[in-house]
Amino acid sequence: MREDIKQIYFNDQWTYSDIEFNESDDNRKFYVYQWYTDNGKIFYVGKGTGNRYTHILKEIDTYETNPKKYKGKNYKLIKDSYGINYSIIMSDLTECEALIMETYFIKKYLTERHPLLNQITPALDNETEKYWYDVHYSGNLLDYFK
Repeated sequence: MREDIKQIYFNDQWTYSDIEFNESDDNRKFYVYQWYTDNGKIFYVGKGTGNRYTHILKEIDTYETNPKKYKGKNYKLIKDSYGINYSIIMSDLTECEALIMETYFIKKYLTERHPLLNQITPALDNETEKYWYDVHYSGNLLDYFK
């Protein structure tokens, strides 16, 4: 395991308690990616291989052709209002490293008040968790991207 990721893991093991630490895996095909608006608001963090990062665009296309497929609705609203793009944050990772770093960036971006749309239940701290529920269950979604 990369030393920088190992340090992140051991410095905050409580956050990563659901991730089985695996130091022997050498299959480095994973990456961590983020989607963000043109004004810099990060709205999704994920891990994957191949073209997994494109799922946001696929969900938008599905919603545009069949509005009953609700999952892409918020992504389309954000795209149409603010423009969207993605970047690969880290690459050449094992699955364990990717899980650790995905969790790390989700926690970091929630703490920085980015309006993440990931379908997760945060186990962070009271302040971050309070923000999560405020963002996802009140007001106009687009207001969080201004």
